[in-house]
Amino acid sequence: MSAYADRPLDAPEARRALDVAEKNRDVLESAARFALRRGENGETTVLVCLEVDSDWRWLVDQLMPDVDWEPLRAHAARSGGKVMAAGRQPLGRLVTFLAEHGIEIAAKLRDPVPPPGSFWVLVCLGETFTMLQIALRTAPLRRWPGRAPTWGAARRRGGAPS
Repeated sequence: MSAYADRPLDAPEARRALDVAEKNRDVLESAARFALRRGENGETTVLVCLEVDSDWRWLVDQLMPDVDWEPLRAHAARSGGKVMAAGRQPLGRLVTFLAEHGIEIAAKLRDPVPPPGSFWVLVCLGETFTMLQIALRTAPLRRWPGRAPTWGAARRRGGAPS
């Protein structure tokens, strides 16, 4: 995660948002890779990480209207965690939903534009939101063309794979 946030990173809310984003990094990176494969970029797409049972429930319901959160709540209650929703959203749609509730962040999401391969992450926890930038850590995993070599094929070539 980049060190940019909409408030000083030593603020407790920003530190918590950074921790939550790091815990959900795999999901956020998966959403970022999906967006890149679809030709989207940081100028058109925002990643979101929302605490479901918080003051942001209205946004969760707008962005993910058909999700049944009860099984996830039951799992979170058993493990002592919180239910988080993460994914990608078109920038315009997200800005519109937030503006309808008096939250004007369009300028912050558009300037500065994230560098290529990076996205804004809007982390909404409790009563606050924090904006972070995420860049992919590594290149996506590649599949072997065709079949992967087997142990037997490696031995026939003169040794076991290392």
